[in-house]
Amino acid sequence: MSERKGNHMARPYSSFRNSLSNLAPIVIVCLFSFPVHFKYAFADYSEETALSALNFSKVSYCNADLIRNWTCAACRNESAFVLKGLFENKTEGTLAFAGTSEGKIVVAFRGSLNIANWVDDIKYWGTPYPNASCENCLVHRGFFDAFESLRAQVRQALHELIVSEPNFPVLITGHSLGGALALLTAVDLMSSPPVVPSLQGGNYPSVQLYTFGKPRVGNPAFVQWVKTLFRSGSHEPYRAVHRKDIVPHLPPLFMGYVHAPHELWFKYDDPLECLNCSDMDDINFSTGSVGEDYCCSDSLDYPSVADHLMYLGVCTGCACDGPTTASIPGLNISWETRQMLAKDRAYAQRKRPRKSCSVLRAVDKPAD
Repeated sequence: MSERKGNHMARPYSSFRNSLSNLAPIVIVCLFSFPVHFKYAFADYSEETALSALNFSKVSYCNADLIRNWTCAACRNESAFVLKGLFENKTEGTLAFAGTSEGKIVVAFRGSLNIANWVDDIKYWGTPYPNASCENCLVHRGFFDAFESLRAQVRQALHELIVSEPNFPVLITGHSLGGALALLTAVDLMSSPPVVPSLQGGNYPSVQLYTFGKPRVGNPAFVQWVKTLFRSGSHEPYRAVHRKDIVPHLPPLFMGYVHAPHELWFKYDDPLECLNCSDMDDINFSTGSVGEDYCCSDSLDYPSVADHLMYLGVCTGCACDGPTTASIPGLNISWETRQMLAKDRAYAQRKRPRKSCSVLRAVDKPAD
């Protein structure tokens, strides 16, 4: 069993009761749920980048005018950020912004403003993914339409930013629905760069994808294609899952959706301690090797909307000085949705390898 420890100074982000500065310095531990190839499992993962990505995701929920002026509650934690543009489609209810910060290009997408309604009203229709290199790929139609509503503006901003700063990596992030849009933007950037690589010294943009509470976006063919894109750039897409967060379990597995790697399951009292989940079935990463780790968040009953609203010890909204998640109205989900999730859990249990969870239990901590 492997452990990975390191000392990291956390940024002083606001929380419901205190700042993450109270946690620093902090020891961060990711336990492996079962063996994975270490070179790829943590090839470029950074807790500092994860905290920064989460804060940019928080900014996306702030008032648009305050984001433009960079005076929002969450903006103060990223004082070095220089805004390139803010993009909003009120018909689709989507918003994104782009700019530069501390040697990287940043793109962040807003998630759903009413998660309880979104969970119950989500539509599960698939649509072909329009890229010739992605054969038999299907993606969630609602997510793709939301992505398309901002694509042209985001690509133009990325074109200008990459031309201006060709050596900067591109950090793409989002929470909830924003995570789905972040994934679609990342693969669009890698598969169809807005700047011709030959004009940038032959290099493709270096893409970092950090999402929080992201729903499933596509079918296995799409996920295998996504995995191949990231492997070709020696990067890893990281999707954080907090405890029993309901959103990563939607749309359901039994309807043909699956997550792209790589899950980090934050299930402990320490908000920065996680299980490094094995989303790949073999270390050679063949085209048939993608699969969710059914010993991580897929193993849980009774998913929670409240857990969707906290990540890395911080609330996911613009500001954290409001009521606790327990007192926020509308956190209940419908009986029909709960029944669908129960059906999906039974489906996941049938797919779970029989021996894979014994190692997890050996290193696991008691659930609270």
